[in-house]
Amino acid sequence: MSKKTKKSVKKAVSHPIAGENTALSLEEETRLATFWQDKIKSAQKVYAPYYETVQKARSFYKSGTDTSGQGLGALSTDFGGNIFWSGIETQKPFLYFKQPYPCVERAEKNTSGAEEVACKILERALVWDLRQFDFDSVAKYARNDYLISGCGFIWETYEADFETVLLPDFETEVTLKKDEKVISKYVDPCNILMDTNHIGIFEEVTWIARLYYMSADEMQKNFKERGDEIAAISSDSTDEKIHQVYEIWDKQTRHVYWWTPSLSDKILKVQDDPLKLDGFFPIAKPCFASLTNDSLIPVPDFQIIEKMLQELQGITERMRLLMQALKVSGAFDASFARLRDIFDKDVTLVALPDFERLKEAGGLKGVIDFIPIEQYITALKLLADRRDTIKNEIFEITGVSDIMRGASLKTETATAIEKKTGFGTLRNQDRQNDMQRFILDCYRLKAELICEHFSADRLKSFVSAEDNVTEEMQEEAVWILKNQKLRNMVLNIETEAFYNQDKIAQKTVSAVETISRLLQSGLAVVSMEPNLLMLYKQMIKQVAKALPQTRQFESTLDSTFLTIQNELERVKQEETAVFSTLAQNLNTVRQQQEQERHKSFLNEQELLFKAKELAFKEKELSYKDKKAELDFQKELVRAQSEKEKSAVGSDDVLPIQKGSSLRGRWKMPMVFKRLFKR
Repeated sequence: MSKKTKKSVKKAVSHPIAGENTALSLEEETRLATFWQDKIKSAQKVYAPYYETVQKARSFYKSGTDTSGQGLGALSTDFGGNIFWSGIETQKPFLYFKQPYPCVERAEKNTSGAEEVACKILERALVWDLRQFDFDSVAKYARNDYLISGCGFIWETYEADFETVLLPDFETEVTLKKDEKVISKYVDPCNILMDTNHIGIFEEVTWIARLYYMSADEMQKNFKERGDEIAAISSDSTDEKIHQVYEIWDKQTRHVYWWTPSLSDKILKVQDDPLKLDGFFPIAKPCFASLTNDSLIPVPDFQIIEKMLQELQGITERMRLLMQALKVSGAFDASFARLRDIFDKDVTLVALPDFERLKEAGGLKGVIDFIPIEQYITALKLLADRRDTIKNEIFEITGVSDIMRGASLKTETATAIEKKTGFGTLRNQDRQNDMQRFILDCYRLKAELICEHFSADRLKSFVSAEDNVTEEMQEEAVWILKNQKLRNMVLNIETEAFYNQDKIAQKTVSAVETISRLLQSGLAVVSMEPNLLMLYKQMIKQVAKALPQTRQFESTLDSTFLTIQNELERVKQEETAVFSTLAQNLNTVRQQQEQERHKSFLNEQELLFKAKELAFKEKELSYKDKKAELDFQKELVRAQSEKEKSAVGSDDVLPIQKGSSLRGRWKMPMVFKRLFKR
């Protein structure tokens, strides 16, 4: 090995039995072996009649008769009268036609971007995993068992490839995971046992056992710890698969036990919850045919119509024998030996030398007599009528209507044909829904196993460069898948419709036209009243549900309405800004006008005040003038009074005579002079 080589040639491939073995004490091992031996034997007794019915149904489906006693290889090539095969083939594409596409979405649209990335990773991982094997064939195997055997199973397993890698020191070896995938495997219902101890519904089941047939070499490989004990019970032929090995999933203890009747007192292996599933069991709830709530053993359709099929088989066989007996037979006069070959050809003329004697004998009717066949014809008609009656009863019981088989009368109207088609579809719709539920449950189990066991690097590999996701967001998305799994996610399937293509096309056209009308009317209304946008969004999304591939339409509608909403908000913001500017300008104008009016008012008030002030001053001057005059008069009166008094006391003082002038006689006081000047 070169020094640059880091990988060794060793390679280990995981196996469903691979995993650490939980050690048990001898006493505990003996107790568990006895316990599961009793459980398995008890369940086998309960399931034995069902297994027998399944073998009969499969035999009748293949050959049109019960050849189960002759072995499974007895296959008849005559399918002409196998009405059971015809009914099954009619229902097959109705229940499951094409592998559905898984889609993973967020439960709440307003969650973080990391959850959206987690949904994308899980969806792409599911799509990638389904391409690693032929899931479509496995689903069809389960569908066939659903119709023929009464129930269908799919077993989910996680498988990984490991390789041993040498570290740079070329001494230390480490085992790394090279590849991993979740494989869906078909399981024969006759190889499944379930808890039958007062269990009526699947949700109450506490354990499920799957039967394997292994050779001694396979047992030595899978259970190396029991190598010596397996060698002791093995025959000379180590390639023949003669050993029955049960894989028992016990939900109560969450352990997986491997047990074989060949070593009934031993437990081959014990595993501690290898898949870590929430529901523990590696199978989805099976799709059952007729089932009551007091038992998990289904009743196949074959068991309900078995007696009618046997009667139909007997009638067909009798008609076949009658047809063999229905031939022209009779006797003729030996004297007319040449009439022996009269029926050898389609058109035959026989020359008779004694034709006159033939005429005397009454012609051919007189010399030839045939065996009566009227009773055969009557019996055939009665058998044919009875066969049609039984066929109609079988179709009524199984729900296969004549219109679903492509047979209708010329006299039937389109409405009658549509009603019959709808009735047949309605009767089988429940089974179709159950089949879809079964496939969806298988996808959920597969998604849970991917979240639980796929490495972080493997999960990150499903993120493409176009997603433009940061490393931190990838780490957060992987953390969500590892810790929350499907908790905040919704897993659905998208199926392509097979029947009623014309109706689907009409619904699609009608839905598109309705959406167009709603958009045309809604844009005008929403532009005036944006609050109605969410109402129109819900109305259009409800109409879009009638379209195929609804998820793509819903995502497009969401993005479209988000764009419209953003545009409306942008327009609203622009209008708000314009209105705000106009309001500010208007307020400014109003303020200026108010200021001008106030200024004008102040000016008017100032002028009025000045006018009033002037008037007041004028009144004040007038008042002062009147006061001065009054004071003057008072002073005159006083002066005159004093004058008179002084005149009385002095002789020089002449009395003032009435009408006489005081000028030159009386000197005016200075105060009066000032008053007069004024």
